Amino acid sequence: TWRWWIENKGNLKVTIDWDDAWNVASSFKIAGTLTQGDHLMRLYKTEIPVTAGGVLKVVYKGAAQSTVEAKLSTTSSTTPDVTLSDPTVTTENGWTIANYDLSSLNGQTVYMIALNLKAGAEVSNYSMNLGEVAVLPANYTPAALEVSNLATKSVLGESKGDLRLTWDYTYNNDFDHFDIYTVTADGTRKLVGQTRDEAFYVPTFERNGLDDYVNVELVPVMKDMSEGAKQTLKVDYPKATA
Repeated sequence: TWRWWIENKGNLKVTIDWDDAWNVASSFKIAGTLTQGDHLMRLYKTEIPVTAGGVLKVVYKGAAQSTVEAKLSTTSSTTPDVTLSDPTVTTENGWTIANYDLSSLNGQTVYMIALNLKAGAEVSNYSMNLGEVAVLPANYTPAALEVSNLATKSVLGESKGDLRLTWDYTYNNDFDHFDIYTVTADGTRKLVGQTRDEAFYVPTFERNGLDDYVNVELVPVMKDMSEGAKQTLKVDYPKATA
């Protein structure tokens, strides 16, 4: 990766944004003045053979008054020779998801992935968050992950508690990690951690009012960042006293 090789950079700065992410964690925020013209941002040096099509997935937010172009190099060079076009574009929760078909590159190798931020006129206070860049096989559908035996031996207190969780799962090559959430009776969902293990500790949390229970959700996340079937465990509080 390059941090951060941007042509015509000017005062553009790239930072890690811990408050806004496509899939939990963080995103890269590009902010500053975007001057008129091209601003090639080299992201990854790679060696990815394209043999049966595939998709370049780019997820971003913002980028108002600019065009985001995906550029590749199919030679061992940092100069792009391919500009991808006509992506399939969808939006979700304010994020733009652009999927570029790579079938025109069959038999070639991708040596560099870059984005070009292009402005027809200067944009002051420019802001863009980059949430994901991925190269996926054609028609990729991750195999389902088998998860079972989500349990805890922890006992919640009257006003608060913590949880030691365990479960079993059968690993497959499409699996990336688990997201763990607590969900209160009113539906408030809070991410409490991530792991690739078969156990997790949820630190002490407060009881939500006089809730009778809290649910724990274990959600498998695959390498394309899609979510598999969640497992839910209901943990009861003791009966509240006045």
